[in-house]
Amino acid sequence: MRFRDYFKRARRISLSLDEMGLTNTKSEAFPPSQLISLRDKEGRDLALGMVEEINFEKGKMSVRTPLKETEKIGGMVLGKLRINLQGKQIQPARDPTTTPSSRVM
Repeated sequence: MRFRDYFKRARRISLSLDEMGLTNTKSEAFPPSQLISLRDKEGRDLALGMVEEINFEKGKMSVRTPLKETEKIGGMVLGKLRINLQGKQIQPARDPTTTPSSRVM
């Protein structure tokens, strides 16, 4: 319920893989519905996000987040949960210690 309420006003944003430091990342590292923390350039949490899609050919990642000031995003950290749009956990996420994360602050 809390995740559903949190993401109720979320919108889809597009992030540059290069700017997020994810150019050498494998697509399975960030599966759809993976929960992530969006951080500013100083490493402070800004908002949660949910991965929708990664397109390596275009160098873009689509993320659903309620964050309005997306220009402040400087990195991200992989979470431990995968959730659907109703806020329910859909399956355990991979162990973040075995998958790459973007710029660790």
